[in-house]
Amino acid sequence: MDSFGQNLKSLRKRKGLTQLELAKKLGVQKTTVSNYETSVSSPPKNVLVEIARFFDVSLDELLGAREEKPAQNSSFVLKEGKNNLYSQNKTVKIFSEICDRSEIANIRNGVASVSFSDLGSGEYFGLVQKDGALSARGISERDYIIFKTMQVVSNGDLVAVSVDEKPAVVGVFHETESEIGIIPPTVTPVSLPMFFPKKSGNVKILGKAVKAVKNTI
Repeated sequence: MDSFGQNLKSLRKRKGLTQLELAKKLGVQKTTVSNYETSVSSPPKNVLVEIARFFDVSLDELLGAREEKPAQNSSFVLKEGKNNLYSQNKTVKIFSEICDRSEIANIRNGVASVSFSDLGSGEYFGLVQKDGALSARGISERDYIIFKTMQVVSNGDLVAVSVDEKPAVVGVFHETESEIGIIPPTVTPVSLPMFFPKKSGNVKILGKAVKAVKNTI
């Protein structure tokens, strides 16, 4: 059972509802709720948003968003930082925007380089957060988000994704049988979930967030 299934079951029980009662509230079949809780299937975007609203939780919480940290503590870390603040163990390029992994080697649109001593093996890049969409996670506008380059991620991961080779968007990854979704932790009229058909092949996962850095420059 993945994080979403566990969270849904926990929220349902906390509210004292049976699967049948929750199914009626959501306008779906009892077997559908059972399949969600056991990860046999995932809800489409409209049902996902409806579940979050019904239980009064953020999509971030519902999906069990989590970030990888190479150190023993796996919690998300927001550090005070500026250029070369940390030891020279691994230097990460920070970009104002990025569309493709190949751009990581090109510093033309880079804005900074930040060095860390606590990153594991692999390739990393950073993006400047352009708005307050991630404020629910303590990440403010202009903060740096550090990503580990990878193409395989899990539901609930905070990721950077490029669609149709356009500048990457950052959000919580959610995959169904037919769609890939990028969901902001807090849904507002100007910050809505984005879903893209898998079969289109136009969604490119650039990396998974491992930490955030407070921009002090």
